[in-house]
Amino acid sequence: MIYLKYQDYQKQIDFKLQELFERIDDIDQTLSRLQQDNNNLLDVIQMQDNHPILIKGDIKEYYDGEQKDIILDILKQEFRNNPSNEMLQQISKQNPEVGVRKKYLEEINKILLSNNKINTRVIDKLWDYGICIHKSEHYFSYFFDNEHYLITLSSTPSDMNAVRQMYRTFRKYYF
Repeated sequence: MIYLKYQDYQKQIDFKLQELFERIDDIDQTLSRLQQDNNNLLDVIQMQDNHPILIKGDIKEYYDGEQKDIILDILKQEFRNNPSNEMLQQISKQNPEVGVRKKYLEEINKILLSNNKINTRVIDKLWDYGICIHKSEHYFSYFFDNEHYLITLSSTPSDMNAVRQMYRTFRKYYF
């Protein structure tokens, strides 16, 4: 009789051991899946550093950082209009401008303001910055001589404010 009780206890212990080993196997499998999920998430986080928020469009950039700088300028303007939007501020702070756009605009402004009217010398200098001015009855302009970027310059050359108006027009439509 004692032997039977011992065998019963031994079976119960073996059964409990088997249950515990199965639980350990389940926990090991769960741990393995969680480690794999964790590794996958770490890979995704690391890849975020390699991919920008926005993917560039299919349109060719005329200068380095053209698309990025235009988008950042729009975000900064929007933040100035809505200073409570911290997201716009953070995006602007964490994405420095390339700076070519700003340099081009500064140089275009200097060229235009140093002259009271448009002449051949000014037109030649502006070509270096993608402003291709042509004249028929009125002045008109292309951006990097691309006919998709045609604008008519509304100010007349004799207008003393013409160069300022041209700068605002170039900035609005090209930059």
